[in-house]
Amino acid sequence: VEDPDAKTIADYRAKRAANREAEKAKQRAAQEQRREKFLPYIQQGMKLERVRVARVEKFGRQVEGVFGTVVNRGDKTLNEVTVRVYFLDSRRIRIGEKDYHPVLVSNHALNGNAPLRPSYRKDFGYSLDRDAPTGWSRKIEAEIVDIEFAE
Repeated sequence: VEDPDAKTIADYRAKRAANREAEKAKQRAAQEQRREKFLPYIQQGMKLERVRVARVEKFGRQVEGVFGTVVNRGDKTLNEVTVRVYFLDSRRIRIGEKDYHPVLVSNHALNGNAPLRPSYRKDFGYSLDRDAPTGWSRKIEAEIVDIEFAE
């Protein structure tokens, strides 16, 4: 069996990269379509309260954490709520982000397994130890970016 020549290898790599980009574009389009479906409920029925950064003790040492409350002001029960936290630099420019799931009903959930019913609230708190990027100013923005309705 002969080794492939440089052109064959280059063609293969280009095709593989194009396939990966096409798959990413397909995933982004599906996410956007999903977001458009849930956006009215998020805007009208959901609220984030008291989102803040604070120092907390974790395993005997002080760490930064993000804390807040998710409120379901709508009329549907939710099995999942995704909160995106944006890390800001000193000029308040976004330099990173991380998604957290304060509500996540699944067979493997670690944070309780309760859905968020209408008019219910869920407090959350996450350590930022490994999530915050270099250059982060200890300032954040946060928004609810995805939900899943209970059946």
